[in-house]
Amino acid sequence: MGDGGDKVPTWDGEIEGWEKYKVDVRYFLKSKPHWQKSQQIARLIRNLGRRAWDLIERFPEESKERLESDEATFLNFLKRHLLEGEEVFQKLSVL
Repeated sequence: MGDGGDKVPTWDGEIEGWEKYKVDVRYFLKSKPHWQKSQQIARLIRNLGRRAWDLIERFPEESKERLESDEATFLNFLKRHLLEGEEVFQKLSVL
């Protein structure tokens, strides 16, 4: 992201890219004024791909608006709905 933070991070919902996405989101949002956070989270939502976008698409508009409230709400939502079940499945498949 050497372009001044204007490149919006993207994530497809796969566990392998989660840690990098979280870091990218944090730096992206830190590069924006505080009063623009909601607008920037909306940009992050629109830039999600595949499984992550499919999840967002199923939610009502009011729920999407709540996701835009802050970074923690947005990231916790994605983690809870896309990763927690997958992490348990991966741990079980190793056993």
